[in-house]
Amino acid sequence: MQHLTEIINNILSRRGNSTSLSATMSTLSAGTQGYFAGYDLSDYSGQLLKKDLDPVTAEPGQTRWDAGCILTGGFCLSTGVGSNGNPAPRDPNTRVIFTDNANANGGAAFRWGNLSTAQQSALNQDPASALVCATPTGVAAGCDGNGQIRLDWLRGDTTHERTAPLLRHRGSVLGAIINSQPVYVSAPTGGFSDNFPAGSLEAVAATPNAQGQPGSGSYAQFVLNNRARAPTVYVGSNDGMLHAFNGIDGTERWAYVPGLMMKNGHLAKITNDSYYKTTVTVDNTPVVQDVFIGGQWKTVLVGSSRLGGRGIFAIDVTDPSAITEANASSKVLWEIDNTMPNYTDLGYTYAYPNIARLSTGQWVVLLATGYYPLPNQTPVDPASGEAAANRTSLFVIDLATGARLAQINTSTATQPAPPKTFGLSTAAAYDLNSDFVDDIAVAGDLAGNLWRFDLSGCTTGVAAPNPPSTTMVCGDGSAASSARWKVDLMFKSYGTNTTDVGRMPISVMPVGMRDRAANLPMWVFGTGKFLGLCDRTTSTPPAGCGADANTATQSIYGVRDYGNAAEASSAGITYPFIPAQMSSWTITEDNAGVRTLTPNINVSANRGWRIPLDVNTEPSERVIVTPVPFYVANFVVVSTLIPNGDDPCTPGRRGAIMVLDGQFGAPPPASPLGGGAGPNGSGNSVIGQVVTSQLIPTAGIPAVIGSQGGPLLLPGLPQFAIPAPPPHRGAWRELLDLL
Repeated sequence: MQHLTEIINNILSRRGNSTSLSATMSTLSAGTQGYFAGYDLSDYSGQLLKKDLDPVTAEPGQTRWDAGCILTGGFCLSTGVGSNGNPAPRDPNTRVIFTDNANANGGAAFRWGNLSTAQQSALNQDPASALVCATPTGVAAGCDGNGQIRLDWLRGDTTHERTAPLLRHRGSVLGAIINSQPVYVSAPTGGFSDNFPAGSLEAVAATPNAQGQPGSGSYAQFVLNNRARAPTVYVGSNDGMLHAFNGIDGTERWAYVPGLMMKNGHLAKITNDSYYKTTVTVDNTPVVQDVFIGGQWKTVLVGSSRLGGRGIFAIDVTDPSAITEANASSKVLWEIDNTMPNYTDLGYTYAYPNIARLSTGQWVVLLATGYYPLPNQTPVDPASGEAAANRTSLFVIDLATGARLAQINTSTATQPAPPKTFGLSTAAAYDLNSDFVDDIAVAGDLAGNLWRFDLSGCTTGVAAPNPPSTTMVCGDGSAASSARWKVDLMFKSYGTNTTDVGRMPISVMPVGMRDRAANLPMWVFGTGKFLGLCDRTTSTPPAGCGADANTATQSIYGVRDYGNAAEASSAGITYPFIPAQMSSWTITEDNAGVRTLTPNINVSANRGWRIPLDVNTEPSERVIVTPVPFYVANFVVVSTLIPNGDDPCTPGRRGAIMVLDGQFGAPPPASPLGGGAGPNGSGNSVIGQVVTSQLIPTAGIPAVIGSQGGPLLLPGLPQFAIPAPPPHRGAWRELLDLL
């Protein structure tokens, strides 16, 4: 019996959550549940667990189901030894799986007869061959003739895991979920109030009827129509699919296979034992948002793949329970990748796409060009012109069609010398005057630059409605125009030392908080990255890595936004800022890992604040997760990573979780639960604690607000007494949906 227990414990130790939880409600109460995703290191089987959350502590409790087990059938270890086994495996033929049919006919069932010749050839590729398969059937140069069998395996058929030709044996039909955080969606939560600019399509659709009720095309009516929408959990998996699971019982509603996964050969590779552990497919968190396109309100999902590929896709998920293989052609809005005209500069989509509404009236996807392949990568990945020119860009993409509206190149702004930008990270959109129009986007890059993209269409100021015309006008009376979109370099983490370019990278999305006194945005972010071999160690990087980021001190920053370069100059401010122009804090840590802040230097030319992560007992600490904002209180939760030198896929992590004031970088106000500095940060004050657990996430922070106006709850940590705000919206839309 002891040996059996040891075996079971060994198996359990290989399984873990690789992403943070997604909760059914942001307000903690009895009945709140969370979704946890992860995988088994022994065979990269995936798991998606639904668990109860303690209504007081937010700690995860009983596992209700595991979607991977339900999809696969048979006994389920994750739901507890001794529990009932699952029923028979899901019949692969009844699964709803669709793909993009070579970008010609939109969505199509993922079945052999529906694929293009090129897609069939890609699935017929021999993973061990360096030659490219050019025939959809038979054995030829680069082909193994197993295309149809491979497609059936991907749909869940396990026949050829036991009989020739042998494909990879799986413990679960669901693939490893490593970096994609589950996204829970039920009733619409966009929070729009039908106060769009006069004359806009949204405003016209919301025109009240004769009885004074909202128009049939209003957002209020859209919410009413979809108030009972089937709860669905969306998550990307390294089985080559974006999955939609029933949020109540864990059954799979449908799955989408990006056409890119066939085009780049990744689907063929994951069927082979020799390649599946090193082959990445759909490995990024999807973005889901309510939008107004095609003359009506819809809910749209935009997905990407991180290292899995250089492309993104968009799906209409307004009614996820009604999507079938038969109607998939109308549900896949578009898919784009770097082999298409206008998108050859697209890199690996580590950056999340962001959805915005601009002064042109269009709903768009803001997509950073991402990160570029290494020149000596094997097999060779076609480099983009951006990489060759040491520059990056922000793509502005029409959400309805996938058409490129603009590619705003950072080389039009001041560059470091020599010009190096490496790769642009996730861009955040921001509405400056609460008129339902995003005026700017801000993004960092791996060089350590912070770029400000002015999308207002105005030379100065922001565009405003001009009723009854649908045209937005600028302060000088001219019409807002996309021809005036521009970019400025706001901040350089490497200061004036160009030899440090790339040593303090910005890999997270900045969060727009507020300088309430000056009524200006404060962009809060941290520096550091954790993307590959060179980032794993806490001391000297491996040979060939050079002066990598983990040999430099990283920091948390709050950068004040003074407008575009011309507007900043008129206020006596010169871009770009450097760290020496920031008010600085000193961070300390006691033996229990509790952290405090004390003011250090307050410079007269204050451009914001910074907190160097230079605790001598915590080498190589960095920020790799976008901070989580609490807008009304103007507080932000920042988590850090302290590498342990292991494989970055290891579920266990170590790092700190800290709560800061967005305007000053100060600790939370005094309370019985910790801290005592107040908003101006005088004296020592507790800000957070170092923890060693699965609470340190790769995409978000497991935080919830107490239902009775209680404190911010960070499961497993001492609680901070940050008053929970009443139900509200800090802006016309939330920048993040991580709670």
